[in-house]
Amino acid sequence: MLCGLAAPALAIGGEDGPPVAALPAASAAAQSDLVDFDIPAQPLADALRRYASQSRQPALYQSGVVAGRTSSAVRGRHTAAAALRLLLEGSGLAAEPAGPGPDAAFVLRAVPAPPMTGRRAWPATPGIPR
Repeated sequence: MLCGLAAPALAIGGEDGPPVAALPAASAAAQSDLVDFDIPAQPLADALRRYASQSRQPALYQSGVVAGRTSSAVRGRHTAAAALRLLLEGSGLAAEPAGPGPDAAFVLRAVPAPPMTGRRAWPATPGIPR
């Protein structure tokens, strides 16, 4: 199921395509414009709706892509691109340009989990030697 936040938007993907969602990019001038954002951490679908409203950047995505994911809070003056990066921090998703040029759409892609390095320290349990 596709959930539209505002029109016009570009949907990319399908059964064979790995892209999971698309967010149209702003023009080069709009990318440098600062916007006041006030988006609390919340379910990602709700956060993307607020992002679209506050940035005036349309978004279209598959509801399954954002289901169960939470956004980071975004507050203060940011470009639309910077605010989107901040919004997606910790969600397991990242926005990437879908093509060349300033008017290319952004595609939400899953971010691979970083590999665990070193030994994991388990808390000491009383009475059990290490």
